[in-house]
Amino acid sequence: MRIAIATTQTPYVIGGAEYLANNLLQACQRNGHQVEIIRHPFIDLSPVTIKKSISKWTQDDLSLWGSKQPDLVICLKFPAFYIPHDCKIMWTLHQHRSMYDLWDYMERTRTPIFN
Repeated sequence: MRIAIATTQTPYVIGGAEYLANNLLQACQRNGHQVEIIRHPFIDLSPVTIKKSISKWTQDDLSLWGSKQPDLVICLKFPAFYIPHDCKIMWTLHQHRSMYDLWDYMERTRTPIFN
């Protein structure tokens, strides 16, 4: 089976989620699967940067991989689960705390983040 692990990476930060993604890749490979990790940088400074990151994930087109498209996508961190795929599993490692922190700001300024 071809598996893609979709996750975000905060530039220059390596922690438990990154170790988990790498170990998941190795475990899947040991069990005979072809595995790739798809990482996009994620910085949650403002509603604008969050929206840009969400947009990047929604625009990923795994059909461009041709005959090597993944059979399964495992999404680990927000907003990786926005990647379009018919067979997707969400294994959410971190809640997106900054979204909650920005809620009052978005309400006050009427900033729609998901339009």
